[in-house]
Amino acid sequence: SAASDGYKRQPPAPAPVEETGEEAKEQTPVGIPASEEAQACMKMLGLNLEKHSATQVDVSMVTEADNILCMSREIQDEFLKTFPEATEKTALLMSMLKEESDIDDPVGQDSEAYQACFLTMMPALVETADRSLH
Repeated sequence: SAASDGYKRQPPAPAPVEETGEEAKEQTPVGIPASEEAQACMKMLGLNLEKHSATQVDVSMVTEADNILCMSREIQDEFLKTFPEATEKTALLMSMLKEESDIDDPVGQDSEAYQACFLTMMPALVETADRSLH
Protein backbone atom coordinates (compact mmCIF):
# COMPACT_ATOMS: atom_id res chain seq x y z
CA SER A 1 0.00 0.00 0.00
CA ALA A 2 1.03 3.60 -0.39
CA ALA A 3 1.16 3.97 3.39
CA SER A 4 3.73 1.24 3.73
CA ASP A 5 5.80 2.26 0.71
CA GLY A 6 7.42 5.16 2.51
CA TYR A 7 8.94 3.17 5.32
CA LYS A 8 9.95 0.10 3.33
CA ARG A 9 12.23 2.08 1.07
CA GLN A 10 15.26 3.95 2.24
CA PRO A 11 15.85 7.51 1.08
CA PRO A 12 18.63 8.09 -1.39
CA ALA A 13 22.04 7.81 0.16
CA PRO A 14 23.92 11.07 0.42
CA ALA A 15 26.09 11.91 -2.56
CA PRO A 16 29.81 11.40 -2.02
CA VAL A 17 31.48 14.35 -0.31
CA GLU A 18 34.99 15.60 -0.78
CA GLU A 19 37.35 14.09 1.74
CA THR A 20 38.26 16.61 4.42
CA GLY A 21 39.96 14.38 6.92
CA GLU A 22 36.75 12.37 7.33
CA GLU A 23 35.95 9.27 5.36
CA ALA A 24 33.84 10.17 2.31
CA LYS A 25 30.28 8.87 2.29
CA GLU A 26 29.43 6.63 -0.62
CA GLN A 27 26.09 6.09 -2.28
CA THR A 28 24.71 2.55 -2.02
CA PRO A 29 24.68 1.08 -5.53
CA VAL A 30 21.20 0.36 -6.87
CA GLY A 31 20.52 -3.36 -7.07
CA ILE A 32 22.90 -4.41 -4.30
CA PRO A 33 21.36 -7.23 -2.22
CA ALA A 34 20.77 -7.09 1.53
CA SER A 35 23.90 -7.93 3.49
CA GLU A 36 24.43 -11.44 4.80
CA GLU A 37 24.04 -10.07 8.33
CA ALA A 38 20.68 -8.43 7.52
CA GLN A 39 19.48 -11.61 5.81
CA ALA A 40 20.51 -13.73 8.80
CA CYS A 41 18.71 -11.41 11.23
CA MET A 42 15.48 -11.50 9.23
CA LYS A 43 15.75 -15.26 8.69
CA MET A 44 15.63 -15.72 12.48
CA LEU A 45 12.25 -13.96 12.34
CA GLY A 46 11.00 -16.14 9.50
CA LEU A 47 11.45 -13.40 6.90
CA ASN A 48 13.32 -13.73 3.63
CA LEU A 49 15.41 -10.91 2.15
CA GLU A 50 16.94 -12.95 -0.68
CA LYS A 51 15.01 -10.99 -3.31
CA HIS A 52 15.59 -7.60 -1.67
CA SER A 53 17.86 -5.12 -3.40
CA ALA A 54 18.71 -1.47 -2.90
CA THR A 55 16.35 0.87 -4.72
CA GLN A 56 16.85 4.54 -5.47
CA VAL A 57 13.88 6.56 -4.23
CA ASP A 58 12.27 8.59 -7.01
CA VAL A 59 9.63 11.31 -7.23
CA SER A 60 6.80 8.85 -7.95
CA MET A 61 7.58 6.88 -4.78
CA VAL A 62 7.63 10.06 -2.73
CA THR A 63 4.36 11.24 -4.27
CA GLU A 64 2.62 7.91 -3.63
CA ALA A 65 3.81 7.52 -0.03
CA ASP A 66 1.54 8.70 2.76
CA ASN A 67 4.41 8.76 5.26
CA ILE A 68 8.17 8.57 4.93
CA LEU A 69 10.09 7.43 8.01
CA CYS A 70 13.85 7.79 8.39
CA MET A 71 16.23 6.04 10.77
CA SER A 72 18.21 9.17 11.59
CA ARG A 73 18.06 12.94 11.44
CA GLU A 74 21.05 12.87 9.04
CA ILE A 75 19.17 10.61 6.60
CA GLN A 76 16.04 12.73 6.96
CA ASP A 77 17.97 15.95 6.25
CA GLU A 78 19.64 14.45 3.17
CA PHE A 79 16.30 13.07 1.96
CA LEU A 80 14.60 16.45 2.33
CA LYS A 81 17.38 18.19 0.39
CA THR A 82 16.41 15.98 -2.55
CA PHE A 83 12.65 15.96 -1.90
CA PRO A 84 11.72 19.17 -0.04
CA GLU A 85 8.11 18.73 -1.14
CA ALA A 86 7.91 15.73 1.25
CA THR A 87 8.61 17.76 4.41
CA GLU A 88 5.10 17.43 5.84
CA LYS A 89 5.03 13.63 5.50
CA THR A 90 8.60 12.86 6.57
CA ALA A 91 9.59 12.03 10.14
CA LEU A 92 12.00 9.98 12.22
CA LEU A 93 10.90 6.38 12.71
CA MET A 94 11.25 6.71 16.47
CA SER A 95 8.84 9.67 16.41
CA MET A 96 6.11 7.04 16.16
CA LEU A 97 6.89 6.44 19.85
CA LYS A 98 7.10 10.18 20.58
CA GLU A 99 10.90 9.98 20.65
CA GLU A 100 13.26 12.00 18.51
CA SER A 101 16.21 9.61 18.72
CA ASP A 102 18.26 8.26 15.83
CA ILE A 103 18.66 4.57 15.09
CA ASP A 104 22.25 3.62 14.34
CA ASP A 105 22.66 1.99 10.95
CA PRO A 106 24.32 -1.42 11.40
CA VAL A 107 25.88 -1.47 7.91
CA GLY A 108 29.30 -3.09 8.03
CA GLN A 109 28.76 -4.56 11.49
CA ASP A 110 28.08 -8.10 12.67
CA SER A 111 24.77 -9.94 13.00
CA GLU A 112 24.41 -8.89 16.63
CA ALA A 113 24.39 -5.23 15.55
CA TYR A 114 21.60 -5.99 13.06
CA GLN A 115 19.62 -7.76 15.77
CA ALA A 116 20.08 -4.84 18.16
CA CYS A 117 18.99 -2.43 15.43
CA PHE A 118 15.88 -4.49 14.70
CA LEU A 119 14.99 -4.69 18.40
CA THR A 120 15.35 -0.92 18.67
CA MET A 121 13.13 -0.37 15.63
CA MET A 122 10.50 -3.01 16.41
CA PRO A 123 8.25 -1.00 18.77
CA ALA A 124 8.15 1.90 16.29
CA LEU A 125 7.42 -0.48 13.40
CA VAL A 126 4.56 -2.06 15.36
CA GLU A 127 3.15 1.39 16.14
CA THR A 128 3.44 2.38 12.47
CA ALA A 129 1.63 -0.77 11.35
CA ASP A 130 -1.05 -0.26 13.99
CA ARG A 131 -1.67 3.33 12.86
CA SER A 132 -1.92 2.29 9.21
CA LEU A 133 -4.59 -0.28 10.09
CA HIS A 134 -6.78 2.21 11.97
